[in-house]
Amino acid sequence: MSARISKNVKTAPPASAEAAKIDAEARAERERMPTIAPGLRLPDLDGVFILDTFQGQPELIDVLQNSGGMNTGTPHNVLRTAIPGGGSKQLITLEGYKAKVQLHVNQPVIYVSLDDPKEPAEADEGALTVDTHGASSDMKNKKSHSSPTSRYAIIRVQVKRETRVIGAMKVSMLGKPEQSVDIIDTASEVMPGGHWLKLTPKQPLDIDEYALVEMLSPKEINLAVWDFGVNPRAPEAKNAISPVEMAK
Repeated sequence: MSARISKNVKTAPPASAEAAKIDAEARAERERMPTIAPGLRLPDLDGVFILDTFQGQPELIDVLQNSGGMNTGTPHNVLRTAIPGGGSKQLITLEGYKAKVQLHVNQPVIYVSLDDPKEPAEADEGALTVDTHGASSDMKNKKSHSSPTSRYAIIRVQVKRETRVIGAMKVSMLGKPEQSVDIIDTASEVMPGGHWLKLTPKQPLDIDEYALVEMLSPKEINLAVWDFGVNPRAPEAKNAISPVEMAK
């Protein structure tokens, strides 16, 4: 008697499909919340975070944007202005003689969240350019936007009695190859998953006050900056995320 042979249809067992789904979700979580130090991961949030070390322990600090007292209410606001030709004009003025965030290391690692790579890219960026002829108050206020194509630099700010100032001369040098003790370029790397941009200063920072500045194009700068200071003797940053806090 001949046996009837049925045609096999290859389908993944339910258990294997569920395991693959779990693996994919775990991989996506690792990409959005990558481990950057033992026991310390980036949060599933948007914004700019700096890896600091306090008393030998790594800590993650959320750095808010500073627009000269303007509360933008977004993690990454863009105030476009043309890069000026130079001169003594005060381009960016920050309130207070020091930043709220004071780091304890001279080569901090900075992480900038990027837009969801699934989101459609914006149309011609040139259409959003506003030529302010030396950074007048006529600026294009664009909501949250971040791009791996932006270039970032750290600028040493000038400290005055009640303010910190970035002059037009410093900003005008950002697109030039000349070296400046007041401008520290950064090495950038888009991390796996495309959600985070890792920035590392190309040289150590002195004890002083700084601002992370975003160059939107060779002719444009973002006037909303991320300000911080470097002071090894400063107290621990408020609301710092430590491996102990993350484990709770």
